[in-house]
Amino acid sequence: MCGLFGWLAMHRNVDGDEGLYLEAARLVAQGKKLYFDFFYQQMPLIPYLYAGWMEVFGYQLFSARFLSVLLTASAGLFTLAYVAKTTKNLWTLNFCAFFLFANGLILAWAPVIKTHPLNAFSLSLAVVALLLWRKDPRRRLAWAALAGFAIGIGVNGRLTLVPYLPFFAAYLWIHSHERPWRPLAAFAGAAALTFPLTLYYFALDPGLFYQYNLEYHTKIFPGISEDAFRLGIAQTVFVEMQMFLLSILFLLGVWRAARRGWKEFFLSDEAFLAAAVGGFLLIHLMTATPFTQYFSAVVPLLVIGIAPVLQAGFARRRALCVAALVFAAFFYASAAKRVMNHEINSMGSDHSHWELRRISRAVRAAKRYLRPGEPCLTWWPGYAFLAGCPSAEGMENHMRSHAIDVGIPGDVLETYKMMSDERLLETLADRRYRVLIAGVYRLGSPYYRDIDRAILDNYRPARTEAGVTIYVAKDLTDDIVDRYILEREIRYRKR
Repeated sequence: MCGLFGWLAMHRNVDGDEGLYLEAARLVAQGKKLYFDFFYQQMPLIPYLYAGWMEVFGYQLFSARFLSVLLTASAGLFTLAYVAKTTKNLWTLNFCAFFLFANGLILAWAPVIKTHPLNAFSLSLAVVALLLWRKDPRRRLAWAALAGFAIGIGVNGRLTLVPYLPFFAAYLWIHSHERPWRPLAAFAGAAALTFPLTLYYFALDPGLFYQYNLEYHTKIFPGISEDAFRLGIAQTVFVEMQMFLLSILFLLGVWRAARRGWKEFFLSDEAFLAAAVGGFLLIHLMTATPFTQYFSAVVPLLVIGIAPVLQAGFARRRALCVAALVFAAFFYASAAKRVMNHEINSMGSDHSHWELRRISRAVRAAKRYLRPGEPCLTWWPGYAFLAGCPSAEGMENHMRSHAIDVGIPGDVLETYKMMSDERLLETLADRRYRVLIAGVYRLGSPYYRDIDRAILDNYRPARTEAGVTIYVAKDLTDDIVDRYILEREIRYRKR
């Protein structure tokens, strides 16, 4: 698992959002506060998690990506360990592993520095722990505590997992035959251990915490999408061959359990998994603007749900079922590359600017002009992180460019600690930052031409590498030369 995802980490194009998470991790490692010192639009755990990892293994893209690899591979390990324990069938285990690791959503997002690997990790571990809690009476409190800790970590990384806290608590209450407060206390206590960081930021300024984690997504970017867009996302995810096949097998398992009677079904593992999966889909389709990448985290739960169906098929008519599953697996595998490419394309990461080798070349070129510890001005914070230069104040998050592109006024941007284009023009005119890196994420803006003019007036292009231009602020000599050229042009026009 780590080998497959590790290879992807070394070769997959960069996703634009990786830049903001990497820069946020570096900034908190330097002692800066999320929300207060720079703009960050998610729950606080991810930057601290990756900062802690990179403190040990180095502040590099691949170092951080391997943490994502470990998180996703661990989700797969929990899933397959549970399948192996409950089915004790090698055919079932192998097919479950295939359906998990040949899934295009998993392949696209496993190695990426975003919230999705942590979502998959925490949700898979919590669900497996709760399922084992019912089956292992000797370690019931330990499994309940592990579930609470796992889902607590997930919530502190992504706010959309909050509904799972009461849902999992209700599951423990319903299935506790004696003294239900004991597993609930273990679950709640372990979950509480994960919240000090979030509570710290909330206590500092509840209004600011709400503004960055909720209000930004609905009022600034991406905004509230139309119902037709949500329907399109649902269709894209579940009508596609891979997820359609997984969903059919999963629903077949739910149907088999329902045939035993509604009361028994309500208390079954299949009903629990169906509620967990259905809840995830509903929650994430109801977000301000859903994206298909969100649903990679639910693939391990679907795989757990199809295991009983596969086991039943192998136990009854092995030859026929194996032939049918091999046939289905062939079409499943054939769709993996298409799904993966669609996911990468949907975020614009298929463009050559996002190729690892091109970004590496641009960063190496920028380093030649940067002095140690010197800040730089760039529209994508990933350049700043990789080149080792602190981002300009207000440019630490490229969501700024998206907000400007959709018409958010400059004064509103400033309330979110993002640099407005008006302030950017002043910064360029003052030559506050000696080195400017102009590459990706210079999106549309009413001041686009004014900014171009300000750059040409105050900076000289030092080098262009892999589509990225490095500018250096003009000095006195450059100003004298510019003035001389301008005077010559004026004299020429007078003649």
